Amino acid sequence: MLKLRKNKKGFTLVELIVVIAIMAVLAGVVAGVTVSQLNKNTDKTNLNQAKGIADFVAGEIADTTSSVYSTTTGELDATAIITAIKGQYKSVTFSNDTDETAVTEAPGKGKFAINIVETGEAGKEKVTSVEILYTEKQSDGKTKGYKVSDNGVIEQINEWTAPAGE
Repeated sequence: MLKLRKNKKGFTLVELIVVIAIMAVLAGVVAGVTVSQLNKNTDKTNLNQAKGIADFVAGEIADTTSSVYSTTTGELDATAIITAIKGQYKSVTFSNDTDETAVTEAPGKGKFAINIVETGEAGKEKVTSVEILYTEKQSDGKTKGYKVSDNGVIEQINEWTAPAGE
């Protein structure tokens, strides 16, 4: 007859598979939470970056000798504003990578946009404000940012919506 071992040591294959499966599930949960937290931190950092850009624009508007003013009319120049922002913030990627001044849709998730709001008749538009927009990476994907008026006052935009088609 075979003698049964009374003192078994080690784990069975089934026990090892169960432990590995539990560890895989836990790793998936931890990874999901980590990615979500990183996106939240990125959104906060980028909103702070938008605030920094708005502060820069307000400073440029306050300095009447700044390059954001037209040398011929003395008024704020939309293209010059965009050029100044992109010159100062070379590491920031803007969704309007050309010198377009009006944004007709929100930038993609995790991206910035510069929107110059103008009023007046064609050819004689006057800059009334500059919007620095950022679309969050989080699932709600709200577009937030800052608006700098033509007199340098900064206000926060908690949810920007694209203007209706013209």
